[in-house]
Amino acid sequence: MSSIIMALYELPTLLGGCILLFLLFEKLIMRNQKGTASFLKDTTIISKTRLYLFRLHRFNLIKALTLSLVIYFFSQLMLRLCEVKFDITLSFPWYFLPGLYIGCAVLFLPIKGQGLTAALDKRLSLSWDRDDSLAFHIRQRKIHSLSPAFTNSLAMAAATHLLDLRACNIGNPVRLDSWLFAPPLPRGNSELRRFQKIINLHKLKKFSPSLKSRHLSRLMKCAITRHKSARRWPNENPKRTLNIFWLLRCVVFVQKFFTTAMSFLLLMLRWRSIALSLQSLPKPNFNATYPIQNGTPSTRRIRETELVFNAHIPTCRVSLLPLERMSVFTVITLVAHNPRISSQLGGWTTGIRVE
Repeated sequence: MSSIIMALYELPTLLGGCILLFLLFEKLIMRNQKGTASFLKDTTIISKTRLYLFRLHRFNLIKALTLSLVIYFFSQLMLRLCEVKFDITLSFPWYFLPGLYIGCAVLFLPIKGQGLTAALDKRLSLSWDRDDSLAFHIRQRKIHSLSPAFTNSLAMAAATHLLDLRACNIGNPVRLDSWLFAPPLPRGNSELRRFQKIINLHKLKKFSPSLKSRHLSRLMKCAITRHKSARRWPNENPKRTLNIFWLLRCVVFVQKFFTTAMSFLLLMLRWRSIALSLQSLPKPNFNATYPIQNGTPSTRRIRETELVFNAHIPTCRVSLLPLERMSVFTVITLVAHNPRISSQLGGWTTGIRVE
């Protein structure tokens, strides 16, 4: 009887380890299979199982269960390492796992109906949301330009992935929404200026890694010079070239980590001001100059995105999504990873629904 109880006690740890191994396996497949998510590549039983599990994670309670099991696995692993290192016996109280699950469930409440996301490529990810629809999300952290070419390239990538979904007999509606599609508020609006001033971290922009920085440009030039000389004369100290490349990567990583961490910290301290400012922002109006095909007023970026989808999938139907306020968590995440877009955010999001 005691062996059965011990087995049940270790079952959550085993499940958490299996989930972690599965996620690492998925990541490895994604590196070798470029183009779309691995579970859309074929129609085997394993692929269908992965697709079913992915669809199941549109519910917050399931997402909370998965996250709590993974955290519990890491916690048990750390306890075992402490036991081996310090020769002491440690254990969690019986209410640790239920409390962890409740905490993870509360953590997912601000996400509302968005499901678990899976990477499609370096720029887009896919989620199966609670209303049984799919959604594309921009996962590209660094946005260097907000030009029409950038928006069109994203729309073209989304249209390509939508064709892959349809080829796998997944006919659910797909949403593509972003702050990029929202109509801009007048630049002179006082509430907009107040909102952008709150999220503006102009002092941290100087620490953000950029090729314009003198130390990075100097290291880059030195690494390129050493690399060229190593290719011409392979026996001339190749380790030094490798060390310069690694030093460059370490410097960039440290700067990115420091900038992102400090941005998150500073913005989290301002979360109440951000929330109040978001609620006070006026609702912008769509432009009748750029209507979509059904005649609904939209924006130039939405109109161009619709043209891209129609060119790739002539039979698709495109409709406009209503304007929604951005959540505080979304604003903090965007600005923390892209401090330079603080002057571009308008606090609203919209997009299109493709059927």
